[in-house]
Amino acid sequence: DADNPNHVYKLKKALYGLKQAPRAWYGMLSSFLLSQDFSKGSVDPTLFIRRNGNDLLLMSMMGKISFFFGLQISQNPRGIFINQSKYAIESLKKYGFESCDPVDTPMARPTEKHVHAVKRIFRYLRGTVNRGLSYQKDSSVALTAFADADHAGFQDTRRSTSGSVQFLGERLISWSSKRQ
Repeated sequence: DADNPNHVYKLKKALYGLKQAPRAWYGMLSSFLLSQDFSKGSVDPTLFIRRNGNDLLLMSMMGKISFFFGLQISQNPRGIFINQSKYAIESLKKYGFESCDPVDTPMARPTEKHVHAVKRIFRYLRGTVNRGLSYQKDSSVALTAFADADHAGFQDTRRSTSGSVQFLGERLISWSSKRQ
């Protein structure tokens, strides 16, 4: 503020993209739904239910889903395949890499010049636009998770690293790796 250069202002909202934004959105949505006579599900607190006597909610199948939150979804008798090839192709076009030669790994020989590294990443993306997740109908739906961490394993800073992977049957659905 030009009139008050020595003042600090406290923002009473969550900014889009910050890590607290999803929690703030859920809090606002939850408060609104509860004020509209919805109740939270007993098993899943993100599921909201509203009963209105003996009324029925009629639903209809609008067709097979093909796009959902930027994901392409293909269904066939054997299962479901999910990828982001449309998004990858749009990114390649946006930065002028739609006709580059693909490579197998994102950075097999990294250099100090970041521009070359970025070009290599786009070439990797070009070669992997049709890769995705495949969930077969006959596969297990058991949810399995693995996690591991070390204590002060990074020699220079003595920082720790943790990681986890989650599988639905044999298919990886979520993963993380973080230096603490």
